[in-house]
Amino acid sequence: MLSGYRGPAHYVQGPGAIDALGTLVRPHGRRPAVVCDGTVRELLGERIDAALRASGVDVCNLDFAGEVTPGAVDAMARHARRAGCDCVIGIGGGKSIDAGKCVAVRLSAPFLSVPTAASTDAPASLGAAVYNEAHVRTGSERLKRHPELVLVDTAVIASAPARLLAAGIGDALSKKFEAQAAAAAGAGNYHGYVPTRFAMAIADTCYRTLREHGHAAFEDVEAGRTSAALEATVEAIIFMSPVAFENGGLSFAHSMQTALMQARGASRRMHGEHIAYALLVQLAMESRADQEITDLAGFLGPLGLPVSLADLDCPEPSEDELCSIAAITCAEKWAHHVPFPVDEAMIVAAMRRIEKLSDEWRGQ
Repeated sequence: MLSGYRGPAHYVQGPGAIDALGTLVRPHGRRPAVVCDGTVRELLGERIDAALRASGVDVCNLDFAGEVTPGAVDAMARHARRAGCDCVIGIGGGKSIDAGKCVAVRLSAPFLSVPTAASTDAPASLGAAVYNEAHVRTGSERLKRHPELVLVDTAVIASAPARLLAAGIGDALSKKFEAQAAAAAGAGNYHGYVPTRFAMAIADTCYRTLREHGHAAFEDVEAGRTSAALEATVEAIIFMSPVAFENGGLSFAHSMQTALMQARGASRRMHGEHIAYALLVQLAMESRADQEITDLAGFLGPLGLPVSLADLDCPEPSEDELCSIAAITCAEKWAHHVPFPVDEAMIVAAMRRIEKLSDEWRGQ
């Protein structure tokens, strides 16, 4: 296999970054389709329109109802095509970003990403999740090229709920361990390449940045303020994390997330909350020392991230529930991107170990 790397073309971050949007869009088009939901439109719509029009960019706003269904995306794409749009800007949370990606796929147009929360690493990645009308995920779509621009206004991020930042931290923390496991298994990365040393270094830097700055950044968002800690943490979540997972590889934790989406109580929780717990299970699967696992739990807990199934609203799981989670996880391909054979009994044993360790950690 060849080694290789792919990633977003242009990344810009800082307080007030949205005001530079018009200047940064101009190289990619003069008639952007702007995809965002009603909440973001109410909070930022006038500011975004002013930034674009000040640079001579003609805006076409598309109404996004909040779910990335084929029907909703097709309707927005038809509107954008009739309006002569030559690029697409997705502004908002993960679903608005994904909806924008899907519209860009249909138009074969450049895509630009403007996240308003740091809850996932979706803004800088290729993929977009697609759902049905019942809000059940049915598949995914993929940009041909990474976003031409990822623009992150950290003053906007600081005004979002702190739980969203915590979820982003939970998602991004796993990338070091998943990339290491996938590389050790010879699994290849998201693009079919052997991971480069650069990708593995980014995965490690992402983890170290979050461990150093994550708690302070969470406190700053709770207070609604920007800071150096927030800048570092946002860069790790939105920029380093997708570079790490696409170019390093995914592993067990992201397979278990699929199962947790179907588990009692846990199905209502955020992606990064699932990943935080699943990462602990992955470490148990890898036979890591208790001290290493409880050290990570001690970092997750103060952020409100789960360290047990009870924290995921699935208290006192039955044997059948544990076996169901294990079976769904084991059926996912990434679960086997580890340098050892995986079976359902091993997964159940790892979950039981995490439940025991979480009880001991809380009792300290």
